[in-house]
Amino acid sequence: MTWGRSLGNGAQAGTRQQAGTRQVVGPTDASRPPALDLLTSLRLFAALYVLLLHAGSSVVVGAGAPEPVVNFLRGGQLGVSFFFILSGFILTYTYSRTRWDQRTLTDFGVGRVARIVPVYYLSLLIALPLFLPSASLEWAAGSLLLVQSWLPTAMFGGTPWNGLAWSLSVEALFYLLFPALVLVTRRLGPKALGVALVVTWMLMVGLRLPRTFPEPGVIEFVHPALELVPFALLRVPEFISGMLLAHLYFCRAWRFGNGVLLGTAAATVVVLAATDNEFVRASAAVLFGLVIFVAASSEGSVTRLLGSRAFVLLGGASYGIYIFQGAIYAWLDRLFDGGLVGDLLVWPTVIGFSVLVFQKYEEPLRRQIRSAYRKRH
Repeated sequence: MTWGRSLGNGAQAGTRQQAGTRQVVGPTDASRPPALDLLTSLRLFAALYVLLLHAGSSVVVGAGAPEPVVNFLRGGQLGVSFFFILSGFILTYTYSRTRWDQRTLTDFGVGRVARIVPVYYLSLLIALPLFLPSASLEWAAGSLLLVQSWLPTAMFGGTPWNGLAWSLSVEALFYLLFPALVLVTRRLGPKALGVALVVTWMLMVGLRLPRTFPEPGVIEFVHPALELVPFALLRVPEFISGMLLAHLYFCRAWRFGNGVLLGTAAATVVVLAATDNEFVRASAAVLFGLVIFVAASSEGSVTRLLGSRAFVLLGGASYGIYIFQGAIYAWLDRLFDGGLVGDLLVWPTVIGFSVLVFQKYEEPLRRQIRSAYRKRH
């Protein structure tokens, strides 16, 4: 996922440029966008949605919660889909006008490495003692090389090193594909963008792609043949949908009030709570894209609240909240023999540790990597 700082406001930071048959409002190569704190904060809610599934849903369900609450909690895996869509949106916003050559491709690659690799390998280190007793060569090699999701689902077996790290492997494929994808998509006019967006939505919902995972038996595929497709490729339509939404964002200076943002978010919650039907749940990913699109164009008191320092800090730590939660939950479960104390400590431990890592490790190391690269180039 594209983690950390977010994009800038296109209407404020960008300039109008001619792109094929459409006018584009967006950043130029000479003027990169400033941080748009609202989208950074939205990452927090996506990460917490996944955490709620893994550390909270079983207690709530066991207590006899109403069916809509149960439906909502069991859709927590869709938080990953939010990150994939947001990744496509932010990368397209930031790099849509880039003139790709060896230098800019290297800059892009170094930036992606600095963003995800340090925290990713820290998560593997924390989970290593938990993984070793049931370690398998395919998971070990795939995880170390960040390609564990590049195989067909039918070939997976054994216990993953970090059960949530598969999504970073999918992101790695997105990064490899992005320069070519953006060269194609930025040539599309508004109508073609709209048609392409609908096609990606149809694929996402019709094949239930946001509900697929690289573990046989976790979610049943719409057709068995999909288990023979390299898994990471199955999630590409979500990433492309985010890219297309970003291009549409550039087509005009959109402005929405916070009422539209809250209404879109509320509609998403209603869809997630309404039923346990997997096609309906997959359709929530379409609404995720609309939430991102509206949020990028919103102004008002809610936007200012979500852009506050506390929310932005927690949003910045969302990568850690997502990637560390499985290992921390497992360690607490061992330390407290699966008792209530361990369950109660999961949330403050995951959030507190992730904030600490973000401030003292993730951000400083990211800056050091980029600084070392610039000194050599």
